[in-house]
Amino acid sequence: MNIHSRLISAIAIAVTAGALASHGVWELTVAVTSKSTFSAGALLELSVAAGLAAWLWYQLRHMQHALPTTRVSLLTLPPPRPGFNRTHAETRKQREENPRYHARILDSMIDAVFVIDHAFRILYCNRAAGTLLGRDNAELKGIALGRLLQAQQVDALLEAIDAAVTHAGRWQGELCFGSSQGIVTEAIFAPLTDSSTERLGTLIGVVRDIHARKVAETYSGYVANHDPLTALPNRSLFRDRLDQVLAGADWQRRKIALHLIDLDSFKLINEGLGQAQGDQVLQRIAQRLGAAVHQGDTLARVGGDKFALIQTTLHRVEQSAFRAQHILDIVEPTLTITGGRELNVTASIGIALYPENGVTAEELTHNAELALSRAKLEGRNAYRFFVRGMEEEMRVRCALEHDLGHALMHDEFLFHYQPQVELATGRVIGCEALIRWHHPKYGLLYPARFISMAEESGAIVRLGEWSLREVCRQLKAWQRKGLPVGHIAVNLSAVQFRYPGFATLVDQVLRDASIDPACLELEVTESLAMENPALATSIVAQLKQLGVKLAIDDFGSGYSSLGYLKRFPVQTLKIDRSLIDELATNRCDAAITIAVIELGHSLGMHVLAEGIETQEQLDFLRCHQCDFGQGTTFAAAMPGGEFAAYAKRFAVDATL
Repeated sequence: MNIHSRLISAIAIAVTAGALASHGVWELTVAVTSKSTFSAGALLELSVAAGLAAWLWYQLRHMQHALPTTRVSLLTLPPPRPGFNRTHAETRKQREENPRYHARILDSMIDAVFVIDHAFRILYCNRAAGTLLGRDNAELKGIALGRLLQAQQVDALLEAIDAAVTHAGRWQGELCFGSSQGIVTEAIFAPLTDSSTERLGTLIGVVRDIHARKVAETYSGYVANHDPLTALPNRSLFRDRLDQVLAGADWQRRKIALHLIDLDSFKLINEGLGQAQGDQVLQRIAQRLGAAVHQGDTLARVGGDKFALIQTTLHRVEQSAFRAQHILDIVEPTLTITGGRELNVTASIGIALYPENGVTAEELTHNAELALSRAKLEGRNAYRFFVRGMEEEMRVRCALEHDLGHALMHDEFLFHYQPQVELATGRVIGCEALIRWHHPKYGLLYPARFISMAEESGAIVRLGEWSLREVCRQLKAWQRKGLPVGHIAVNLSAVQFRYPGFATLVDQVLRDASIDPACLELEVTESLAMENPALATSIVAQLKQLGVKLAIDDFGSGYSSLGYLKRFPVQTLKIDRSLIDELATNRCDAAITIAVIELGHSLGMHVLAEGIETQEQLDFLRCHQCDFGQGTTFAAAMPGGEFAAYAKRFAVDATL
């Protein structure tokens, strides 16, 4: 309303109010809008009201009768919505009923929308649908939805969608569009209905691309089920695969073999070389083990240095033995890691068969663990099948592990001594100290029953120190009695050998016992010496400075590096007993034995043969100038008192 309109309204109201107030005719209430804008019709009505007010004022002015008092009220009403009028409302209604308006709304959605008929032909799709499929919207109209889907049984899928919509009012699930890798989507289909909720034969589908979410879920699932170091299935996925294989094997009536593979002495590699080098070893071993996997098998890393293989293509038990031996063969060759360092890694394998050794994953895994423990106890680098009775052995082993910590405090360890003889003369030149455990319940136990347990528990360090002190004490006692024992040889554990300050400990023990260092001979295995030649060379050099004799035990049983061997200041090579066993019948063993003797002599070392049990073996070794020997042909290991008597008998100029 402009200024003139407002002025007219004010005058009309004032005049009318004044007339009524002067005559007291009736009560008048006038409503005035504020801040409003009147149309032409409203202005006309206001003018008429003003004229009527003027006429009333004229009539009442000349009336002479009394009237009641008049009260005038002015009310201000809220303004109407700006621009709101019938014309605008009708325009909006017409716009909202326009199909193009609806299409613009659908095209603004980020989800794909499909309208399909009863035959699943596309009647309409929005812009997001064309973008999703990489095709023009006009091109998609009339195409059967099944032609766009990637599924093995499209017709069955569409029937399932139709049935779900009919009975449940909606279908929700995943659809894969495209022809190559596919576009994974999440879709909802619902019927188009009228106001009475009657289905009109048309479906509305809303589809959302969930490819990024699927990729994230797939990666998350991969990380959760695979070992990040070797990329092999982890323990969780292995267990799931084993459950699936056993479920299928039950009704297919086929055999399954579970192989548990554990690397021998891997802890020493980690401690001696560092975790980074240890990780390299695990990665290389995992690659080698992959060569033993056949179609349908599963290889997994189930622990620090433990792997598992599910062998499914099994018709005879012998096949599992062949596979286990193949695994040992591919693990054993020299492994070269960063820096050109060469390592010899071996493995032990425990095997459990389905259904003979168990019908559940728990039973098979438990029994394979027992078989693996047997393989470790019996020398490692071997495979063993589970057999009944191993559970009792494991129970005993657990008891021994518990008792091991108390054995030193209760003086349950002792030594037996086996003579070492000069082959040319039969003279006793020393002995090897062999530890025994006199267990109060299980009797006399040999090192194979408890040394590995002592290494794993860390008790080997205390046991090793006790051993050194005990043999030095015994040697000193014999020397005081005038017994002509040249030296005592003591086996060293790998853990003990690498223990920091080992050379310092040896020096202190020799000083405490007042023993000439040349009377103590320390034996290290060939595999220990070659596992980390640089470290071994350093430790051996420290021991050599003390004046201690050094020997390489079990020589010829592994892969030696002659380049490192020449740097070792050792006095004696001990030929492994496995070569001596078939010396008289196996030409290869005989040739290797001769080569070791000649090698040792060429390097200025003495050569000692272990395990001499027959006269033929003794004659062969004497013929090829082997220096020393020990074995049951001379005498078995015996307590200290018996050895003293034996040494007196063969100490001087006696010939065997």
